[in-house]
Amino acid sequence: MEFTIRRSYFLDRLALVARGVAVHSPMEMLNGILIQIKDNVMVLTGSDTNFTIQTVITPDEENLLEINQTGSLVIEARMLLELIRRMTGEMISVNSPDGQALLITGPDGNFELVGKPGSEYVIQPLTRPENHVQLPTEVLKSIYEHCAYATSERNSRQVLQGINLEIADGRIAATATDSIRLARQVVPVETDAVCRITVPTGPLGEVTKSLGNVETVDLYCDRRKVQFIFGNTLMQITLYEGNFPDATRIIPTKYISTLKMRAADLEGMLNRTSIYTSAASSQTGTVVPVQFKCSAEGLGMRVLSSEVGSCKQVFTDLEYTGEDITVSFNAKLMIEALRGLRSSDQVELDFTGELRPIKITNPDDPTLTMVIVPIRSNV
Repeated sequence: MEFTIRRSYFLDRLALVARGVAVHSPMEMLNGILIQIKDNVMVLTGSDTNFTIQTVITPDEENLLEINQTGSLVIEARMLLELIRRMTGEMISVNSPDGQALLITGPDGNFELVGKPGSEYVIQPLTRPENHVQLPTEVLKSIYEHCAYATSERNSRQVLQGINLEIADGRIAATATDSIRLARQVVPVETDAVCRITVPTGPLGEVTKSLGNVETVDLYCDRRKVQFIFGNTLMQITLYEGNFPDATRIIPTKYISTLKMRAADLEGMLNRTSIYTSAASSQTGTVVPVQFKCSAEGLGMRVLSSEVGSCKQVFTDLEYTGEDITVSFNAKLMIEALRGLRSSDQVELDFTGELRPIKITNPDDPTLTMVIVPIRSNV
């Protein structure tokens, strides 16, 4: 294997595939990046078996790639990235005369990294699934930004650690829940595909970070895997198995009262309140709720704690219809829901009962829905 390439371009592509490399895998091979030099292209691959990134580099004026000899080698990702990053020349020469080590030469000197034969690198097949939809990049980024916060970090039900994507009837519905809150976004798309998959949140986040200025991304999926393809890059994620909760049964459709106010005002009240709930919770080891008292006269918000004191606020610049209601909930969950909405103006809270789910929406964006579940309070 022997080639020359522009160092900065090589570093950029290595950093991309390194997103898929296992951090501390017992399989030493998965800690590395597979470099394959073929007759007219370079292929770089990083994988932890469940998440694989592969990018193809074709010689052009941007990368100045020149291939002199074919071959393949696996090099430990961290060492390779740090070495290429710390070199200073514009061009570097790379070769592996014995197939056991990588020799990198530039103005800074000559550097050797011990590797493994590329033939020993085994990943999941990258065959393309049949279901296909082309998504605007901004749609995929929006789905992740609005829904990822509601996934569970640790849950015995693995599907709750992912974002469910349901593609049907010319739309994509993205849902995330950890059983005590829910985030959902529904966006129209041009496709005849029909599929329902649950994508692990972490790898999906890496996909969105890697899209850059690309305008569209092709999504291919079946019941086992999903592929995101853009430019010369393929990212494949193994899907979570299991039945994801039906959002249509979780999101309330009938309400006893509705509150509308500026999102910034509500978040400001909650931020002040959370000083008390956080301090009290750290001392008691349990969630200390914030209490809402809602009526046409205004919104009363309070926290009472024998450990840290009390907090009482009243706000009247709002619209309210329906029955008076008192509900208690985790302030942190409500704040995160408001931030997930990213509303620059109004927020609407629809109440269904003292211990029943609260629906949170942005009146100016009907594609987004957030839900949190109230908790019991002795206040």
